[in-house]
Amino acid sequence: MKYRLLDILVCPYCQNRFTLTPLKEETVAFHFPIPEGACSRCAFSASPVPAQNCQGCYARNIAEGVLSCSCGRSFPIIDSVPILLPEGQQHLSDLQKKYGAAAVDSNRGKNINDTAPGKELERTKKRFGYEWLRYPICFSEEEEKIFREEIQLDISQLKSKRILDAGCGMGRFTRVAAGLGGEVVGVDLSDSVFRAREITRQFPSVHIVQADLLRLPFCEHTFDIIYSFGVLHHTPDTKQAFCAITKTLKTDGFISLWVYGKVGSYENFISNPLKKDRSQYLSTPLRHRIYWLLVLLREQFSSALRMVTIHLPHSLLYFFCYGLTVLGKLPLIKYLTFSVHQDWRVRLLENFDWLAPPFQHHHTKEELMAWFQEQHIEVHGMLEHGFIPKTGLAGIRKQ
Repeated sequence: MKYRLLDILVCPYCQNRFTLTPLKEETVAFHFPIPEGACSRCAFSASPVPAQNCQGCYARNIAEGVLSCSCGRSFPIIDSVPILLPEGQQHLSDLQKKYGAAAVDSNRGKNINDTAPGKELERTKKRFGYEWLRYPICFSEEEEKIFREEIQLDISQLKSKRILDAGCGMGRFTRVAAGLGGEVVGVDLSDSVFRAREITRQFPSVHIVQADLLRLPFCEHTFDIIYSFGVLHHTPDTKQAFCAITKTLKTDGFISLWVYGKVGSYENFISNPLKKDRSQYLSTPLRHRIYWLLVLLREQFSSALRMVTIHLPHSLLYFFCYGLTVLGKLPLIKYLTFSVHQDWRVRLLENFDWLAPPFQHHHTKEELMAWFQEQHIEVHGMLEHGFIPKTGLAGIRKQ
């Protein structure tokens, strides 16, 4: 963790600033420029180095430490990642055993531990950690292409902007956004954050945080740009998660997100923005009606299947997904699976991604447009998708 992160980091429960106790620091060298713009307060100036010594600040990385809040809660920093979840208490105990009194803050005596995660949220955390820690490789060119399409923004506008990757997973798009010149904060619930930290370590402009999107540990009106690709629908409440992330968006800030689409009524369905190479097959109202019916049946089949799969042990489900991975190469039949990616390892993980999470909500574009309006976000773009609906909007916050 870098000292600069303290400029925007707050307790996820009371929104107060943290007191930092660094326990292990390391010197790092970067081959990319450090972010522009001074912090509102210099957390690094507590060291013997003069205030606003940005080069010196970025050359120091906090590998292990403790973040303490006046409300009585403390959170550990492990492998350069602040863990702002209630289950971080075990890590705190490990740090105390390792460093003794140095790891104990004066507030620890009244530490509050009444926020244990729910059973379903804990299963979500474990299953996504299981998935992303097994994701085979990074497809740099493919990921940049996807990012450029789904961000719905001229990528030149990312340069020198503070960006939130809401649900960063293993950091695939975090790395892309950083490479395009942004200062990116990637946040995720699962232990995939440690892999994200590893693949973005060369960027001084990347900060990785483990936290719950429903309890974001950031100051309000912090980010110039927010994106969230295929994540919010895996929270207990998609709308609540959307409202939580928009609180951290600046006025005139840009937000882009997509969630799993819902078939909805035929009248709304036919106005969904299909990619051009797909729409050519739906040249008549009859074809469009058949298409709507097939997608509806697939949606119902998926829901019925997930009623079983979400209760399977994740290791058993992972084994079951090998069968779907094979079917994903067969003509026509492959569209009954949940991934048709060319790489079989990716198909395996994407099928698991669909069947494993306890939470999987689906939404129409009309729902998302209503949420945008409630949060005073003016819609500027709608994401085109394939045959399976993917509801994506982009817009600018007006107040």
